[in-house]
Amino acid sequence: MVEDCKKQSQHQSKSGCISLRSCVTFTAFLVLFLCYYIVPNEFSASWALTVGLFLPEKFTSQAINFSLKRVSAISAESWKTLEPYYVAYPYKYNFVLNEPDKCQKENSFIVLIVPVAPGNTAARDVIRLTWGSQS
Repeated sequence: MVEDCKKQSQHQSKSGCISLRSCVTFTAFLVLFLCYYIVPNEFSASWALTVGLFLPEKFTSQAINFSLKRVSAISAESWKTLEPYYVAYPYKYNFVLNEPDKCQKENSFIVLIVPVAPGNTAARDVIRLTWGSQS
């Protein structure tokens, strides 16, 4: 009788492992299916360009058309860097406030340039009120 109980418990544990393994396998395939078919359909072309995501052909053609429209509106000239420094975004920027002799007249410890869109006056006001002073 004891042997029958041992055989029955061993059979239940083996079938439990098999069903658990089947559930894990099914869940893994389900996640892969969802990632492949559903998730890329929710991305927009502009978001994909911003993040640098590689998407299927239908998104890349839209993204290329979108990027060409954006690039034609903005002309950014390449900028030569000074040798000992690394410039993360080497483009010629047009500044609203352009004082080329400001640093030559005064002994400045550090100069920070914060890029803010011309129409975003609220962001510029916050910078001026918090830490953007000329002292």
